[in-house]
Amino acid sequence: MGKGLSAFLTKTISGKGLERLHLENLSGTTIAVDFSNMLYKFLDRYDKSVFLRTCDSDYYILEFINLIHKFSKWNIKLIFVFDGKASSLKDDTINNRRNKRMKNDKKLDGLLLDVLKSKKQKSLDESFDSGIDEEDKEGQMDQLLDTEITTLIRKTKYIKPEHVEKCKELFISMGVQYIHVISQEADSIFRYLIDEDIAYACYSEDMDMLAYGCKRVLWGLDFNEKNNTINQYNLIDILTELSINYMQFINAFILSGTSYNKNLKYSDKFEVNLGFIRRFGMEAGITGVLNNLYIINNGKESKLIEPPDVFPYEKVIDIYSRELSSSVKCEIDKSVLNYQSLEKEWMNKKSTSFLKLQEGKTIIINNIKKITDNHNEIHYSSKIVNFYVNMR
Repeated sequence: MGKGLSAFLTKTISGKGLERLHLENLSGTTIAVDFSNMLYKFLDRYDKSVFLRTCDSDYYILEFINLIHKFSKWNIKLIFVFDGKASSLKDDTINNRRNKRMKNDKKLDGLLLDVLKSKKQKSLDESFDSGIDEEDKEGQMDQLLDTEITTLIRKTKYIKPEHVEKCKELFISMGVQYIHVISQEADSIFRYLIDEDIAYACYSEDMDMLAYGCKRVLWGLDFNEKNNTINQYNLIDILTELSINYMQFINAFILSGTSYNKNLKYSDKFEVNLGFIRRFGMEAGITGVLNNLYIINNGKESKLIEPPDVFPYEKVIDIYSRELSSSVKCEIDKSVLNYQSLEKEWMNKKSTSFLKLQEGKTIIINNIKKITDNHNEIHYSSKIVNFYVNMR
């Protein structure tokens, strides 16, 4: 969330706070990956094909394979972090998303049905006089329908349990670490991984990672083989260049709206709300801004800036800034230690208790075969498949 934050940082930050790096610069590091964020992104890439909604497509598996391959080529290890139980403050957001998805799902069903009916009656339809050739007219209609269907499919996507299980199976077979703390959202785990030097940075397109205090956030990976570049936010440098501290950053972020709260009425841009914090909240925080709204609204007759009807900003500040509980930390540390133990076993050439190369390669190749058997066209090079021959 934090509406307008990405554009603001791109426009404002000129130093090390925002850099474009070659993956070679990250060689030898470990990156924590926001699994849910990546999965949504991968599912979204194939929304132009209507059949993806009606059949069980595993294209996202190949996307994760490609991602792992991309980083491993530059000696970068990955830790995928799965989402656990969300805070109760997110209930309204989650319910709203679910309701919107159901409405869009019904609308999509109706639209697809109309398309099928239209195709059945196409031979019976008579062309009408128009300045547009009938074939061109049909092409334009198909394009409009395709655009609307694509938009609706994007709005009806969600993560299913089978997505999670298939990816866990893939990660295990490839020797890639993952962390899944059932009681904890993934977002709050990344800062701990970075602060404890378990990971160098987190990889996510979600701006919440900065609000959670992640020192380094990677985003915008270029999958082009010739480029191999990625963006990096450095939170400490961003705060220095903006001349604010972490709490002031969080306050401006919350005023702009998050998954836990709505934004100030008629003021949802981070840049504007940061201005309010600089003017009234450098010491008093959000309370200072709320106490001075009469000054902000002075001279206005409409669109008065006000807090939302429900504004639990103190609780949201706590969510972003508090440390993980000792039990969650222990669960994460245990997961890391278990992986390190398995990694030693994989590296032991004489080990027969876990035949990583054989079992892993079989699972992956079977997955790829299943996908390519189901669909005629595949937009991946053979490099992805050949990668498994050289797995560690």
